[in-house]
Amino acid sequence: MKVTIFGSCRQQPLLAHYTGTSIQEALTYPHYTKEIIQAIEFCKGMPISSLTTQHCFRTGILENRPITNQAELQREYEESDVIVVEIASRISYEWNHLFMHHIASEEQYGFYDRKAIVQRDLTDEEIEADLWRIKQLVHSGPKTKKLLVVSHIYTKEQGKRYDLIKLVERLCLKYDIAYLSPSEYLVHETGVYQEESVLAHYTDKGKYLIGLVYKEHIENLFKTKTVVFVVKQQYYNYTQTPTSCFWGIGDMIRAMYGMYKKSKQFSFHLIIDISQHPISNFLLHSTHNYTTQMISILDTIPLIPNDTIDMHLDTMFTTSDVVYMGAHCGLDAYDVCEYDAIIKQMIKRHFIPNSEFNSYFNQLTNNIPLSFMTIMHYRLGDSELVTNIIKPALLDKYYDHLFKYNVENSILLSDSYAFKSLALLRNCSALIFHHEIGHIGYDTSLTKIKNSLFEFFISSKVKNIKTYSVYEWASGFVYSIHKLFDIPIDVVTCLDNYISKPNMIIISQPWGGLGDNLQFSTLPQLYSEKGYDVYISSDNAYRNSQIADITWKLNPYIKGVTDLPPNAGSCNGVYWINNEYIKSIEHAHGFREGLNKYPVIYYTPKKIDALANTVIYDMNATSNDYSDFFILSSFIKIFNQYPGCEKKKIIPTSLPNVRATPSFFTESIHVHNLFEYCDIIYSCKALICLHSGTAVLASAVKRDNLTPDIHSIHNQEKRDPEGFLFDNVTYYFL
Repeated sequence: MKVTIFGSCRQQPLLAHYTGTSIQEALTYPHYTKEIIQAIEFCKGMPISSLTTQHCFRTGILENRPITNQAELQREYEESDVIVVEIASRISYEWNHLFMHHIASEEQYGFYDRKAIVQRDLTDEEIEADLWRIKQLVHSGPKTKKLLVVSHIYTKEQGKRYDLIKLVERLCLKYDIAYLSPSEYLVHETGVYQEESVLAHYTDKGKYLIGLVYKEHIENLFKTKTVVFVVKQQYYNYTQTPTSCFWGIGDMIRAMYGMYKKSKQFSFHLIIDISQHPISNFLLHSTHNYTTQMISILDTIPLIPNDTIDMHLDTMFTTSDVVYMGAHCGLDAYDVCEYDAIIKQMIKRHFIPNSEFNSYFNQLTNNIPLSFMTIMHYRLGDSELVTNIIKPALLDKYYDHLFKYNVENSILLSDSYAFKSLALLRNCSALIFHHEIGHIGYDTSLTKIKNSLFEFFISSKVKNIKTYSVYEWASGFVYSIHKLFDIPIDVVTCLDNYISKPNMIIISQPWGGLGDNLQFSTLPQLYSEKGYDVYISSDNAYRNSQIADITWKLNPYIKGVTDLPPNAGSCNGVYWINNEYIKSIEHAHGFREGLNKYPVIYYTPKKIDALANTVIYDMNATSNDYSDFFILSSFIKIFNQYPGCEKKKIIPTSLPNVRATPSFFTESIHVHNLFEYCDIIYSCKALICLHSGTAVLASAVKRDNLTPDIHSIHNQEKRDPEGFLFDNVTYYFL
């Protein structure tokens, strides 16, 4: 694949992945739109006198010579597959109806008519017209070419440079042009820019990282299959009622993320079309090559649920290269340490306010220091939002909670208009926008939907969010903001339980495995130290009683068992932090300091000296299947790391179906309970196990000690890339 760059040296990292033409070095590094048009037209054969090329193109200026190889440049341009255009400035340098490279205005380069150069800022309208012209130029000609527009880099979201970046982003969305803002993909990286008074260059690290971003964007331009994800309020194959089959903004963003992941899995080009949803009245969106066909079949486009998306795509792609569908992706789209930076920016492009809505937003937020504000968000349920049922007694209770936990510089948001009205009546200190909102997936009032979007964008710009939900799950509305815009969030679910028993923490999870319970084992101490009484829910699941014994019965911070509904554990989810799983669990429960790296048990293992030179292995795993060949090949590789050690097989007597094969013809150790197992793990040279609760227990036993070596084998096909991983265990993904 051959790429031509019309832009600065910041585009050259893509050449680590693609062959570049000589045009950039042989002709110019253009910075503004009119200069770019002139360079492209020259490469398409537009005549410019040789003397003029010496003065207007960068290479002619630097080398003090005319550009005489236009025919060669024209040939290279026509052979190009991709044209990368960087719009880095709005400053124009015009001389004699030509557009000069900016260095022509500098005295050191000796241009004889420098004073006649007219320097000015191009208007938004001129840049828009120029961008449309660039698209026409690139897409015309004997060979089809792809166009990628790139912006300048930035570190501050303000100033003329940033304003230009956002303008170009909006225009590219409007005209369906592929767009890349490099800094948005490097925002969480350090050491990617050179230290300069005017930011202009990458470090080697920055070049490497942005090169990968370019590669993914360019690959996406050449995918031959397309999915048009049509975002609507209703689909023909689901009947919407006041209690079901409507999807809010959290569902929408989660589905977008899930479909972008599918686009990588199935290698298709994803187009997200919001034009048929009421939010399109307030957000920028564009037509595309498939708009006409989409409109003609709009009433027959189905919503495909998460568990059948793969099958649907496989089936549809056998007969067509274009698939039209809606999508609903499950909560697993949240179960990643953080959203992929490229996917995140692609989603953000669908949430750009149009000019009318932007004016409305700025008018309401004028002089509000949003970056210093905290959102106090109360998700009080769909009964009022959708069915207009109001329960005044509950509102009093929720207001008492707000009064107790409100913080300075706060904004109150809620799905309950009645709750906000009550807070205003009682002179709540929080800032309140007293307007009615509507459910994005259900309401037909454009005013209410506009107000809901207003609160969405408000929440994307604040310091942090504190959200309280009456459900067992966090509000998808604010949680999607946290995932998409990296806004810190504290989540409280089962709000009624918190209010009725404000000093009680009740932990529960539904899966029942050893690792499933141990993942929450650090919470009792943390909550207890904050003054809470910690209980285990009577509904907490266990595969056997030994799990309760090792995880909870010895825990000195557990007060007992209760039948009250849970408000901690699985209902709070995970706030992923760089593969530090226990810290992620703690963070999701409001413990921002993240004290623990490993699960904890309160049993002190006993040393068994006879096992000091022994490798023990456990072939049992309840949640995952492994073939005999898989275990045989992977275990032998690790056995070979310990040539002088005995090997002994673990046989847990409490398991109903102990795995017998493959046989390694070694001695066995019958383990009667998990306390014995802790003694064995603590005493051995090394432990080999599968992706199971054994690995989690071993991490708790080992903690920061040097021994034993713990080896955990995962099936790559069923890999959970972030969950239940600890840095004192060596993992193999085979």
